[in-house]
Amino acid sequence: MSRLLQRPQFVILGSVVMSFNMSACYMAIPLLAKERLGAGPVLLGCYAFFLNAAYFALALGAGAISRRFGLRAMLSAGAVSC
Repeated sequence: MSRLLQRPQFVILGSVVMSFNMSACYMAIPLLAKERLGAGPVLLGCYAFFLNAAYFALALGAGAISRRFGLRAMLSAGAVSC
């Protein structure tokens, strides 16, 4: 985790890429699952839940990292005192 915090661009880039691909994933993957696997509503619901959870985790990670580095930059600039 500490290596990831040293390189926040990976988490931020991941969340941006996921946000661009969300609509394509929501349309394509359930249709493929239904066509190929004969997936029912339960499997499609599980898919939607886990995709949302992954997106939410990346968004939280990007927010936490940008907040941490933003606060560090403000502290070093003297904008915030502790």
